[in-house]
Amino acid sequence: MKYICKICGKEGDGKRCVECGSEEFRILSLIGLKLIEEKSRITVLLGKSKRIFGGAVVNRLLGIKDIGDGEFEVQIDENVNSIVLIRGLNGKNKIKINGISLSPGEKIEVKDGDTLEVSDFQFHLEYNWYEK
Repeated sequence: MKYICKICGKEGDGKRCVECGSEEFRILSLIGLKLIEEKSRITVLLGKSKRIFGGAVVNRLLGIKDIGDGEFEVQIDENVNSIVLIRGLNGKNKIKINGISLSPGEKIEVKDGDTLEVSDFQFHLEYNWYEK
């Protein structure tokens, strides 16, 4: 979860805003990860209901046949500061996060603004939040 001050819009601890002193916050919960393809700007959403990237749907969206059925999996852990982990599966493509290769079975924390590479595609990663 994260807390956004209703007055000034700054992120805070949910108690008292250090910027303006307000005690009113919007509570946001992480529901998934947006993958925005760099060239086409096509967006793929992964979250609590769809967590595995790959297969026919992704290939149709991108207009290719290069992506395997299970390239990687997204895991959301709201108990540990809403961290999203990407776990490499045994897909047919190498996965890179910020240029670093991910081995099958390896987990890595990703943050807003990170870059994911799969096949010849680069995706900009964004956390997908909703207000409680």
